[in-house]
Amino acid sequence: MKRFHPSPSLTALALILAATQPATAQDLTADSYIPQEPLVPLHELIPSELDEDAAAEGVDATTADEGDGDFIDPPVIALPDLDLLPIAPSQGGAVALDPDAPEAVIPEGWQVFNHFGLSFAVPADFTLQDLQNELYDDEGLATSYARIDQATFTGLALMIAFFPDEMASGFLDAMIEEFQIDAPETRDEPVQIAGLRFVEHRATGEVEGGMTIHVRALMGEMRLQNGRWPAIMMVRSNMDPEVADDVEAGFLASLSIPDPALLGLPDPEPFRDGLMTYRILPGWRSSGGISPDFEQIRLSGGYGTPTQARIELGDVGTEDWSMRNFIEYEFRTGPDAISEGVQDGVPVWIFEGQPAFTLSGGQRTTEGDAWRRYSMVTQVCLPERGPLAATLITTEDRITSDLTPGAVLGGLRLHFPPEATPCPATVTEAVTEAMLALGMPVAVAPGEPDPDLQPSDGPAPPPPPVAVDQADSTDATPPPVVVTGKPDTPEPLDPAPADLPPTPDPEAEAWAQLSTAPTVDGTYAYLRSWPDGAHAAQARDWLQARGIVPPGAAPARSAIGPTQDAEAWARIAAEPTVDAVFAYLRDWPDGAHAAQARDWLQARGIVPPATAPIQEPTGDIVSPPPSDDEFAFAQANSVDTAEAYWTYLKAFPMGRFAQLARFRLARLGVFAPH
Repeated sequence: MKRFHPSPSLTALALILAATQPATAQDLTADSYIPQEPLVPLHELIPSELDEDAAAEGVDATTADEGDGDFIDPPVIALPDLDLLPIAPSQGGAVALDPDAPEAVIPEGWQVFNHFGLSFAVPADFTLQDLQNELYDDEGLATSYARIDQATFTGLALMIAFFPDEMASGFLDAMIEEFQIDAPETRDEPVQIAGLRFVEHRATGEVEGGMTIHVRALMGEMRLQNGRWPAIMMVRSNMDPEVADDVEAGFLASLSIPDPALLGLPDPEPFRDGLMTYRILPGWRSSGGISPDFEQIRLSGGYGTPTQARIELGDVGTEDWSMRNFIEYEFRTGPDAISEGVQDGVPVWIFEGQPAFTLSGGQRTTEGDAWRRYSMVTQVCLPERGPLAATLITTEDRITSDLTPGAVLGGLRLHFPPEATPCPATVTEAVTEAMLALGMPVAVAPGEPDPDLQPSDGPAPPPPPVAVDQADSTDATPPPVVVTGKPDTPEPLDPAPADLPPTPDPEAEAWAQLSTAPTVDGTYAYLRSWPDGAHAAQARDWLQARGIVPPGAAPARSAIGPTQDAEAWARIAAEPTVDAVFAYLRDWPDGAHAAQARDWLQARGIVPPATAPIQEPTGDIVSPPPSDDEFAFAQANSVDTAEAYWTYLKAFPMGRFAQLARFRLARLGVFAPH
């Protein structure tokens, strides 16, 4: 078994004999470094109980199934359609939680800190002594705060650590060796702290210089999901016992776990003055430091192995240089795929493809086809700078085993300043070119003409007529059309009339304005006024391509005439799909082609929507009252302020108008969480 060698943060003697100036390079305070989380007892976050029978029988928490108790299951937060997941504990066992954990108590005047997923408080005159924040296979996370008087060799140190297996097994041996004692005293019953159970050990020994060292060590009863064992050490030398007891009791009472998914993981590190924060994954190391040109950080893992990988964080560059050169330089033949999503309320692009440079034994090389590059680039730019980018370069083997792009990219946190703005055309045009090269639909920035929304002299013409058997046709219209262009084309559907009346002038004028400067608000307004207009389908497609649910309310049945029915059927005839046929039956359950639409669905084994007789309205038509969702958004829309839209999103985070509210916030320069 590997010997345990205590680090400075775990050795009282080293702390007390340390240099006069404590380690303050991290400059940690209660108001900086890590945003303070609300102090919530663990048992309120995840109710759980330990199966005493399983524990008595020695059932390892790594193999105990859910029937033996409820264990931590880290939450999964995915970005829209990107399959990006946050960093979470990867492998290992589970932690049994005590449902009777007391609430955290912060003594008055104490400092509050967060390290490794734990929140705790120390007296105001305690200073940081050591912080080991990179989790390697043979080392653990550790931090310590202490008050030390070098002149009198008097001091008290409070320490938190997370050990790998070998270090945990050698913990007591190290105490015996370090403090020259025969054997520590062990408490028979485990103690419960912050919802976790610990075994307590006490030891007292004399060291050179007349110092009497008293150690109180608590070792976790079970390992965490990431395979590490929690440990707490409190070491005093020549202290008044009552004073030391009070400090230790206050320290233990202040412990809480704000987010169990982060328990035992390294602390987030700031990048670009905290604009982006990241965590060093277990077993990874930072390398290369920060580049003065691009302010780039590289994190590396598994070099020289088939599963090596690298994370790069960087400022892509200035607005007039960044994206086009970034895409051309970083991908061998350009990205294979481009998608969009939202991370921490900031819209992002995701580029995937074969990297221009890969890794081999720790060196960059242009050889190798098994590498993949995943780059997350913000669509928001810093003042006078381009977007921020985070990239994972790794082997395909590792992606399919223990590391996914989302485990890295989804775990990054973005904190943009208020003066950040959506990236200008010099950035978005490069992305547009790359998307067009892939044959993807392209989003259009406000003010730019959208080729998919160009006005015309009249409605889109129906498909060209083709002769076909009209035996089943019941519509006395000009010659019908037949669907063409796909190998699995279903049977012909009847067409719309060939000669449709011209589009009314108000609609044509509105569409001309919208196509010149397409916006979400303008498209919504068009569909509200002309839900079955000549360009309604294009408008809905434009919204849906941007992840926005278009307004689906159709006008009263009495207001729908044969022209609109025929026009809708013409669009289906051009390219029939199950969704389109369902939509037709929803809007025209008794339309001229309803029977044929139901037959088309039934021929494919699909049950059509149920029909109900249309009741002709009698008397005054009374519109139903708006839903709570509609009423809340109407209020926000009438005020049109960021605060109003935030209020709506808090009440209806998945509401019908949630996506529209987020776009309104983005227009106001505020990026709401998705």
